[in-house]
Amino acid sequence: MQDFLFTLNITTEQARKIIASTPIQDYLRNNVLVPIYTLYAPHCHNTANLSVCTNKELSYLQWINGTVLLNPPASLGIKPTNESYVRAFPDWTSLTFTPELGYFLAQARLPPFPLTTRQVVTFMQPNRLYNQEIIGDILLNLTKPTYSPVFTNHQMARYLKFVAFECGLNGLFLYKTPRDYIEGFRDSLLGQMSQVPVYMGGDQTTDPFMALNQSPTSPANNPMAFFTGTDDFMFTRRMGLWLNQEYISLKRMDYDSIS
Repeated sequence: MQDFLFTLNITTEQARKIIASTPIQDYLRNNVLVPIYTLYAPHCHNTANLSVCTNKELSYLQWINGTVLLNPPASLGIKPTNESYVRAFPDWTSLTFTPELGYFLAQARLPPFPLTTRQVVTFMQPNRLYNQEIIGDILLNLTKPTYSPVFTNHQMARYLKFVAFECGLNGLFLYKTPRDYIEGFRDSLLGQMSQVPVYMGGDQTTDPFMALNQSPTSPANNPMAFFTGTDDFMFTRRMGLWLNQEYISLKRMDYDSIS
């Protein structure tokens, strides 16, 4: 954005005034807001009588079944796609996984279940979907009178597990370049774990740095000894010492106390 303003030779304040001007606002309303509302009016429940769809309503509609990108207004010049917006517009988001429920169900070949934007708006609350107890209820297929049972099903349980793996654990697979694997890299998940005390679920003995030539189970310049089999052929190539010990051990930090 700063590069764009520099090219136009205007300041941020001047840009704000231009965007807030009547001609620009009229253009945005006539060519963006009104066409979007006309197309998605049945799904928008704006109570201010402004005849516009809020960003939240559009996001939830895309999350449910991908309708927004599958059927965009022609005036926006966006090519219709059934891809996740993360795949369709990777430069517009920092997400590395596809968060839409509808997209996940299609990729996992699970049947969709009836869902409205109003139900999603009601459910996307700190005391509902963002409550660990309710997430546990969904995973255990339990229903409670405090929230709608529409989300208590096998499909939603699979989706929550998917989000937990991708968002909480950074996915099941780690993709790095050969140079990263050889020279080493710092794993973000292990780094986070190493900063959290053990009594809060972390592990401060974990080294977040990983490399092929510096494995945590095989320290650099590790002194090892093998039997030659001269005295007893049964011990040929058997390990005699590891880290100068007669048994396998790991060189790492340890806790003195967690009290």
